Amino acid sequence: RIFLSTGSDRIGALLAQILPDTPDPDLALIHLERYCREGAPPTDPETFQILLTLFGFSPYLAESLINDRQYLPQLLRARRQGASGVEEYRGELARWLRIHQGEETWDALRTFKRRANMRIALRDLQRTASLPEICREISASADALIQCGLEMVMADLTERFGRPQAFDET
Repeated sequence: RIFLSTGSDRIGALLAQILPDTPDPDLALIHLERYCREGAPPTDPETFQILLTLFGFSPYLAESLINDRQYLPQLLRARRQGASGVEEYRGELARWLRIHQGEETWDALRTFKRRANMRIALRDLQRTASLPEICREISASADALIQCGLEMVMADLTERFGRPQAFDET
């Protein structure tokens, strides 16, 4: 099916070159086949290598990318940007939620989280960042996501019950 969706031998050559370097080639092929059900895989070697890296390392990352195919070009750009801090993540998250206002807010937050996880994981798997940098970025994304979630809950509670009238110190 992979070769039928592309119609080229280039994918076979890329597979032969990249697949042995993945930790679980069988898993990578299974996920690649699922990815190809919706369309042809990328023929660009760098993009194809990223796809196989994510597919061969983690079922979670593979499922995330299979279910969010349109993120692959953005992932290529995002991974080149380097590490993001808490403020950058808060800014990105605020823009993301403004762009996706018509969607369920919690779904948009989950999608942002999944995309941030893919970006951080790819930087880690390709060893383009040190372990301390990866840990700082995981922490920064978590801080931004938790802060946003708290703000969403507070806004919902304020809308439902009104502004709090007193502060309980217990």
